[in-house]
Amino acid sequence: MASLAKIGLSGFILLILSQLAVNVLLGVAWKSSIASISFLRLTFSRFVRDAAAACLPFSQLGGMLIGIRATTAGHPRHTTDGQPISWTEGVAANIVDITTEVLGQLAFIIIALLCLVGQADAGRFVWPLAIGIVLLSVGMAGFHLDTAAQRQCPPSAGPFSFQAHLCRLA
Repeated sequence: MASLAKIGLSGFILLILSQLAVNVLLGVAWKSSIASISFLRLTFSRFVRDAAAACLPFSQLGGMLIGIRATTAGHPRHTTDGQPISWTEGVAANIVDITTEVLGQLAFIIIALLCLVGQADAGRFVWPLAIGIVLLSVGMAGFHLDTAAQRQCPPSAGPFSFQAHLCRLA
């Protein structure tokens, strides 16, 4: 309550509006990559996922699962061309959004590293942060390469089939 008293009601409303603007902007970005699902469904799914991730004890994983459920459930549960949204489409849509969010966080981490470099007595933070950036970049590159390999597999190869495994190894 002390924090709320410091910023006042107008500051609290400004905080809510700024978070609303961020989520709407991220909804626009998500819509640009998934044209078949409505903007409102994607934006509200993002709100639900973020709220669940902030409130649930198993945070991020629970938020992601609830975000997928929010993408696929509700009324109307259809894409813009009238087709129902399947569970796999909901998972894929959320993976696109989460991947984009991680790339954005990587950019902020790099900016933080650049700000630290010129500061006195910040040397002890620079190397762990740089190592973290490298590990996150390697993880994202591996995810991208695996996704690109899966796109080149024939559609008959299910995601968990032996044929799909061989296709990824090639």
